Amino acid sequence: MNSIKLNGTSMFPLFKDGDIILYAKINKKDINIGDCVIYYYKENRLLHRVIDKFGDCFILSNDDDIEEHIVSFKDIIGKVYTNNLFKKGFSGFIYHKLSKIIRKCARRLN
Repeated sequence: MNSIKLNGTSMFPLFKDGDIILYAKINKKDINIGDCVIYYYKENRLLHRVIDKFGDCFILSNDDDIEEHIVSFKDIIGKVYTNNLFKKGFSGFIYHKLSKIIRKCARRLN
């Protein structure tokens, strides 16, 4: 198990700037849709959610409206370990979808 201090707010409110999270390198079969992973993308280390997977690739996104990233398994550093159901698995995926809908509605109201 490894730890990392987060820098940024792309997954706020579930993950906050300065949070220290635990992660571990795992097999690709152990990464599920809705899980949060740490990965390299364009020489940056990011934490986002798995929203789809196919073969050796994963589609990752934050819980807002950034462009989705297609990432090879070799670029995934590890899976985030937590007891918070909104940060993993099916419940995390539902949270992701609802969060995007709520934020889009809030932007339209402003």
